[in-house]
Amino acid sequence: MTNTGMVQNGTYFRFDGGHSVITPPAQDLMQRHGIDPHRLLERHCSGDWGDQGDQDKKAWDRALTEGFSLMSVYEVGDEEVWLMTDMERLA
Repeated sequence: MTNTGMVQNGTYFRFDGGHSVITPPAQDLMQRHGIDPHRLLERHCSGDWGDQGDQDKKAWDRALTEGFSLMSVYEVGDEEVWLMTDMERLA
């Protein structure tokens, strides 16, 4: 997997997120907390893996370099939103 090198709205995207889908419960959760889903997608595609430990973040950096699927976790209120990118679908 190569970096896209794409910059949009001042954000450097490390990879193309491909086609995005949001589940209704995740959309409702973010709406209740005033969070723009696009902002979380920007964070995910820029390699900000969210609310995870350092070991997990290093593993996702390695997965990006090696072309494997990726996952970010963001705390929203007392729940979590997961963003996943299936790299096989992007190939």
